[in-house]
Amino acid sequence: MAESLSVPLGEQEHLKEFFEMMRDNGKKIQAEDMERLFGYITVLQRDLKDAIEEVDYLRDQIEEMQDQTLKAKFENIQWAVQDSMHNAWDQIKEVKEAFTAQILNGAAVCKRKGVQALDRVLDMTHIQEGLSRLEVLLNKSEEAMSRRQEKVELAAGELHEVTGHLKNIGNIVRGRETESIGEMDRSKGILAKIERSMEFCRNLITGMKQNLLRARAHLVHFQLSARQNEMKKVPSMQEIIQELSASANSEFAKPKRTQEVRA
Repeated sequence: MAESLSVPLGEQEHLKEFFEMMRDNGKKIQAEDMERLFGYITVLQRDLKDAIEEVDYLRDQIEEMQDQTLKAKFENIQWAVQDSMHNAWDQIKEVKEAFTAQILNGAAVCKRKGVQALDRVLDMTHIQEGLSRLEVLLNKSEEAMSRRQEKVELAAGELHEVTGHLKNIGNIVRGRETESIGEMDRSKGILAKIERSMEFCRNLITGMKQNLLRARAHLVHFQLSARQNEMKKVPSMQEIIQELSASANSEFAKPKRTQEVRA
């Protein structure tokens, strides 16, 4: 596993114990799926935290704007983006808590009934449903961010033209020659900072969608591995990723309930 995706086992002793129990009892592949799933969930949570902090920075930049009309427009954009980010944060937090609860229950049951009870213990339905809801939220956030970024670029151009016209009015009043309004330098000014901030958030969301896809693939692989005696061949991770990418309505994407066993 890549270092950036490793589970913080020092802080999650119950996870370490459970994964080791799985490996010691012939479930190495399923243990790897679970460890990677939790790793991706952790990375998603980290990236969402970064996105929320960037939106806070965006708010600070908007506060510095002098044009009250434009400022109001950008505040509406910032509020909408902030709302979508916080909804996604609540969802990934819920998924992580559900995952941890399943592991705690699974570890307790396996200690009492043996690891053979594992396939009946872990009900990943809520986690799969939560990841699907997170996918919807990220898709909406990405689409909204793209639309709003276009508005930022349009507003930046309008402000540049208005500033140029006002400057020429001043030149006329002073008896000076007017100047042509040149191309806007998009690397400078408050609007440039806002554009860069929104682009940063959009790139984060794109990366999160890729990590979410891999998390869902590991969850599906875990579920199919538990049923390998019923199947001729368990699909590879690459096959599952391709199937999930191709259709949200694929069989892999549909939650499959197991009979949950409580400790």
